[in-house]
Amino acid sequence: MKFRKMSEEMTEQEMLIVLRLVYPCAQMKGYRRYTGANFVTVFFSLPEDSGDDGHKIDFLPDIIYVINDDDKLDGIPIDEADGVCSGISNIDILNLYKKYMVANGYSEMWLNNPYSEA
Repeated sequence: MKFRKMSEEMTEQEMLIVLRLVYPCAQMKGYRRYTGANFVTVFFSLPEDSGDDGHKIDFLPDIIYVINDDDKLDGIPIDEADGVCSGISNIDILNLYKKYMVANGYSEMWLNNPYSEA
């Protein structure tokens, strides 16, 4: 497997898949690619939202940053955040996310990996 830069190659469908790992009922409203830093910010809404409520989350190659609605700058890693989804622990969500990223070549585990295909 060859490393793929997620900020350039991840499709909207893939963004929706990883968003729904964290928030199963989320509706994606948009996204922004940060090619220099290789991450994607996804903007979304939830069924319980009212009016113009909106949320955002950052997907990096090997971690998710949950951004609280009142945060203006950085979010916090999902493994340190309060439970974001009922029924599934944040650690389980992160493990599923990492598996997805490795399987699709987006994980930085593929960078300079001597055991992967050249």
